Amino acid sequence: MWSAKPDTPEQKDGRSRMMLIGFIALIAIALVAGFVLSQGFGNKPFQTGTSPAVSQSAPQPAAPQPATPLHATPQNDDLAPHAPVSMPVPQQPAKQTVVPPLQQKTVKAAPIHTVPAQQTQAAPKQQPNQLNVVVPQPNTGLDRLTALANGGNVKAETVIGLKYLNGDGTAINEAQAAKWLERAAESGEPIAQYRLGTLYEHGKGVAADPAKATHWYQSAAMQGNRKAMHNLAVAYAEGTGTKKDLAEAARWFSKAASLGLTDSQFNLAVLYERGQGVPQSLLDAYKWYAIAAAGGDTESKSRLDALSTQISTDDRAAAQHASDTFRTQPLDPHANTTPQQNDLVQK
Repeated sequence: MWSAKPDTPEQKDGRSRMMLIGFIALIAIALVAGFVLSQGFGNKPFQTGTSPAVSQSAPQPAAPQPATPLHATPQNDDLAPHAPVSMPVPQQPAKQTVVPPLQQKTVKAAPIHTVPAQQTQAAPKQQPNQLNVVVPQPNTGLDRLTALANGGNVKAETVIGLKYLNGDGTAINEAQAAKWLERAAESGEPIAQYRLGTLYEHGKGVAADPAKATHWYQSAAMQGNRKAMHNLAVAYAEGTGTKKDLAEAARWFSKAASLGLTDSQFNLAVLYERGQGVPQSLLDAYKWYAIAAAGGDTESKSRLDALSTQISTDDRAAAQHASDTFRTQPLDPHANTTPQQNDLVQK
């Protein structure tokens, strides 16, 4: 039976060296392989882990949304979009002026100019006679005027109403004045309509009623009475007896101003200076103050001095020229001239 020979010491040493060399070789191969693999993986780009169905581009951040633009208030219930409101750049405030308050300057009603009734001589003391006859007295002008008024003459009704109102030839009786003026006003007499409006405004002879006052002012103004135009404008400016409407106030002040009413000229200038009911215009304000001042209004003169520092020399010259060339429009006599008794009653 065959048996293996034991290794000699030299053989054992050889095998040990071979194993050591092989072990070192394996370590070297492993190091080389690791270095190669690490270089390959290092050059591979970094992946975000998105699936193929998802876009590889990185999501962009959402753009900031602009602020919601302001919109103009819908007109006439129109709900369609409107153009954005342009916000004005704040301007440096101009030198401030103190604008006078809009006033209702008293428009004094022109008193009627009547021919004084003839003085009747005192009746002679009657002497008793056999027939006891009383000699009748002649009719006075007021009696004949009353007879005309009772017959439906609207001018006679107006004159009688004003006589009672002013105490002309008779005692003042505001209730009787209102009665006669209302009869004439309802028949379309503009002078009576205007004066009846003043009675309703101030509660003289009738209960105060701003709405009725404005109604009669408007009726007379529509026929061309300039004082009624002024009072109607004041009613619109203050909202008494009607809805406040500065544009209407300016329109009626303008009409009365063009007819030469100084108080309306002043108030129209105030509206132009303030920019109420009309576009603000210091040039137009200066013009109407100058016109009113030329008519004798002292307050307008002080406003001219104030505005002189607010407008340019050229504008002031233009406004003054407009004032100098202003001419009042002719008045309608029917609407502005009070009827005269002597035109109705021949004595």
